[in-house]
Amino acid sequence: MDAKIGDGRSVRVPSHVCLFSRGEAELRRRQAELLRFAVESDDEGILLFGGAGVAETLYGFLEADLGVDLSQRRDSGMIALGAGDPDADQQLENLMRPIEAMLARGAALVRVLGRPQWGGPAWPLPEDFVWFESRINDVTADLRVVIVCAYDVHELPGPCLIHAGLQSHPLILSGTLAEHNELFEPHVRNLQTRMVHFPWLTQVEATADVP
Repeated sequence: MDAKIGDGRSVRVPSHVCLFSRGEAELRRRQAELLRFAVESDDEGILLFGGAGVAETLYGFLEADLGVDLSQRRDSGMIALGAGDPDADQQLENLMRPIEAMLARGAALVRVLGRPQWGGPAWPLPEDFVWFESRINDVTADLRVVIVCAYDVHELPGPCLIHAGLQSHPLILSGTLAEHNELFEPHVRNLQTRMVHFPWLTQVEATADVP
């Protein structure tokens, strides 16, 4: 099964895609492009996901940019707003619960747009967030879902773009291309070969050893 994600572009289902965006205007344009297929469909669900207030903001953008009132679909449970959590396990549950609920209601496909954050009191520690992004690939492997994570290259630091963006997503969407990501590592290998060697963790361990 394939799902359209733009004019002339489609991805296999399930998919977990890293979208590199540049500022709010591009994010809004991309969101409208990605989610209009679900809005125009009678049997697709939408999940908007992010930190405190982010999903509500994305929802407002979607209604304004597509010129539609989505309140009935939201009331019916076919549009959901999800929030991050400092605990990565809880954050993963917050992501999966509405996806599974919409599929149980008969959704042919659930489209997810998430806006990642890096650190902060309401978001997992950087290493936990990378674990969360990497784990998504396994827990959605048999589900009818397309998850797009919008990484703003103007506001997120390099380690986030590299470790959480490039290394944890099988597909990269930038410009007009949706490409297979050669830097992607499956979760277990990512955990064993990359996450345990994060420089900020190594620095903490080295500092702890100093008498």
